[in-house]
Amino acid sequence: MNTRLISFVLALTVMLSCNRCKEECDDPTNPECPNYVAPVDPCTNSQEVSANFTISQRAANGGQDVNTFIETDYYVVPSGLVRFYALQENADYKWIIGADTIYSREYDLVFGEAFAGQVIPIKLIISAAPDSFCFPLDNGIDTLIRNIEVRDPADCEISYLGNYYGSWSEAPNDSFFLKLYLLPDSTFPVNDCGELWGKGLNGDYNDSCHLVIGGVTDNYIRIDYDWCPWFTMNEPTGTFLLDVSSNTIHGEYSLILDDDPYIEVDKIFDGRKIE
Repeated sequence: MNTRLISFVLALTVMLSCNRCKEECDDPTNPECPNYVAPVDPCTNSQEVSANFTISQRAANGGQDVNTFIETDYYVVPSGLVRFYALQENADYKWIIGADTIYSREYDLVFGEAFAGQVIPIKLIISAAPDSFCFPLDNGIDTLIRNIEVRDPADCEISYLGNYYGSWSEAPNDSFFLKLYLLPDSTFPVNDCGELWGKGLNGDYNDSCHLVIGGVTDNYIRIDYDWCPWFTMNEPTGTFLLDVSSNTIHGEYSLILDDDPYIEVDKIFDGRKIE
């Protein structure tokens, strides 16, 4: 028999034999088998003991915001309930806030008007059972200090005020400007330095409207109704939440397109603060 033919037959036999082995392979621990299951890292969802915590504030003015807490990175307003919440589960908690020491996972506190303009350190000490297998150097104790500033709305420097550039969710490529601002020399129950106005909330920057706040924190407002009969603004009502860390805003509000017949549309606006 021809040597080349013999070599070809042997190679074909080996190849068919290997293919048959692979087809018949059913060992889930063998990477060559089709039913191989990769081992799961036992530390994938494990974390070190952490004293990280959130700071949130209940939206002022009560009403439908009475149980609405808005997370904030740094600023809180006076006389509004502030909530501190530890993210670590099953631990011993020790908060140190001024002269107060608290031993619970969650703690609510109100900073009065006397604290306006002050920077206050919030300290949390956590003690919990560590995952010694995944984190052999973790001793189960962690401490975190975060500062907050009590910012009075009457100082006219509330974070959500400013100019934004973004778009509605249904038209992400049609960007436009809108503005949340105060007009001075007028009286408003939420802010002593002026009335809140919105500009361009209907997509037309030439239109402005006096907005009446229903709920407020430093980075959140709920607009309950508005006064804009002499403009073409479509009476916006809804909420706006500013992420102070990224200077991005998310608004969910409605616009009235017509009174007879009544037509109302819901809008979602996402944008970036530009000044």
